[in-house]
Amino acid sequence: MLKKLTAVLICAAVFAAYAPVLTARAAEMVEVTFAFGFTQEEFDAFSAEGGYFGPNSNITAEIVSDVVQDGDGSAYLLRHIEETDYGSVSNAVRVTFPEPLPEKTSYTLSLWFYVPSEGNADVETKKDLLGPGYLINFQPGIDAYKFPYSPQTAGIVEYDTWFNVTWTTSEKLREIEFIDFRFYTNDEPTHPEVWYIDNFSISYMAEAPEPSPTPSPSPSPIPSPSPSPTPYPSPTEAPPVPTDPPAPEKEPPGGLDINILIAVAAGVFVVIIAGGAETKRRKNKKAKADGGNAGANESDEKGEAAPNEGSEENKK
Repeated sequence: MLKKLTAVLICAAVFAAYAPVLTARAAEMVEVTFAFGFTQEEFDAFSAEGGYFGPNSNITAEIVSDVVQDGDGSAYLLRHIEETDYGSVSNAVRVTFPEPLPEKTSYTLSLWFYVPSEGNADVETKKDLLGPGYLINFQPGIDAYKFPYSPQTAGIVEYDTWFNVTWTTSEKLREIEFIDFRFYTNDEPTHPEVWYIDNFSISYMAEAPEPSPTPSPSPSPIPSPSPSPTPYPSPTEAPPVPTDPPAPEKEPPGGLDINILIAVAAGVFVVIIAGGAETKRRKNKKAKADGGNAGANESDEKGEAAPNEGSEENKK
């Protein structure tokens, strides 16, 4: 019985010690975000890392500052190349990451678009332009890798205003190698000739990296103080009265985990109760045994007394 109780107490103590650590570890999630504002410095840095951010085959691109979405002073101007087709991917801007993004169920993508009426609405062949979106890893046949999912859900572009397209994926995706920013159409009447994009971001949740150990600084040598001369009291001065040294400050108790203390206290309590019950059981058993022995001795004494009495009567 005691062995089982000891095993249970050990398991409880171990769980109490590690449960806070496991809970804290599970909660250590951080948001990882890749953001791009289409400045020249960002293009240079991204290219130096081995990434690519630029137009596909049927459009041209340039950094401009006349039409921007925010205050960073830069946006990306895209133009369709004449006498080329209007395929959605060949007219897209592509970002290829230096290292593929990890497999995740939930990614959040955001990009701002601006379609001017000049160069689009004044073109006779243009009708309502279909809305833009994303295509991941060039998988147009799989809904999980594209947004919007159909021309009916693409919407109609509003001219001369910045608008944001945000998409949060809901199915597990394999590693993301590249993303195309495209309009959901392959036809000239519903595809723009000129448009702008700005402020792209993609984010996901990941475990926080382990903190690197910080080396403790080497202690500076403490110079030994030079002994100050002891002043001799003048004849008229009373000798100094010795005072008790100040009591040393008590150090705070060590930081034991409260869960461990509770588990240990519970274990001690259970062991004490179990030990008391075992001691009481043994005493009862011993008392019963002693009672049986006493009855047997009394019977023996009576049996011996009878012949003695008889012999005395015989003597009489």
